[in-house]
Amino acid sequence: MRPELPISLVAEAVFCPRAAWLSYVAGQFQPNAFTVEGALLHRRVHRPAGPEGKPLRFRKTPVWSERHGLFGYADLVEVRGTHVVPVEYKRGKAKVSLSDLVHLALVALCLEEMLRLPIPKGYLFYFGSRRRVEVPLSLDLRRTAERAVRDTRDLVARPVPPPAQAGPRCRGCALAPACFANLARFDWKEWMA
Repeated sequence: MRPELPISLVAEAVFCPRAAWLSYVAGQFQPNAFTVEGALLHRRVHRPAGPEGKPLRFRKTPVWSERHGLFGYADLVEVRGTHVVPVEYKRGKAKVSLSDLVHLALVALCLEEMLRLPIPKGYLFYFGSRRRVEVPLSLDLRRTAERAVRDTRDLVARPVPPPAQAGPRCRGCALAPACFANLARFDWKEWMA
């Protein structure tokens, strides 16, 4: 049996492998305004909805896959007749990223294995835009998500993080202080001891 990986870690590794390594392997996560805002927004999404109408809605649904060695939560699962549709909620405006797509695809792969039902599409809901983006769960996206799982397993097995590569994604990153702290003099072995 493969060690289980959190779905959120795989999505984070797609966005920034170094940040994923620092938070998962080295335990270097410090919340900032963006992560706190995301947690607060998700708290609202995960709250029970009261009497369910149509479609049936299940919030903060645990999902897992033995086949892929994954576990996590689906923010929202809607059941419309015999169709199951995952909805993942994201902070910010609708600007679909590969990490968002991989996150949704992995949730769908878990649900398919658990329910033994095909899931042809899902949605990404962006709080900043207050709208859903429909995502067809194509074979290419599924393969990309499966490759991301393999890459993340390789990443967390490494004794040191990937090298730092500053870019636009670093703006607002909670791990920036650990990521760029005196890189020339930083000793990972000493730090991990």
